[in-house]
Amino acid sequence: MFHVSQLKRHLGNDPTLFPTRVLSQPPPILTTGSLEEYLVDEIIDSRKHGHGYQFLVRWVGYGHEHDLWIAASELNECEALDQWYKSGGDGPDSR
Repeated sequence: MFHVSQLKRHLGNDPTLFPTRVLSQPPPILTTGSLEEYLVDEIIDSRKHGHGYQFLVRWVGYGHEHDLWIAASELNECEALDQWYKSGGDGPDSR
């Protein structure tokens, strides 16, 4: 147990002071049509949007500041989306 007076607020990394602590972000994968693709780490949330659903996606190697709402139709054959449904997440394929 710790008393609250012993805790300190988290301060993010200052890359000017500690440049080696900055993790490099993986580059996109280039498809045969020269399109950029990124790997999905996990689905964070879902929401109904218009007549469909959107999912809040976290990308492999990127922090929460890069999370992005993606339409369900753009997440074909996505293992993270399958895991989202298995864990009870809602969306167009939830039962």
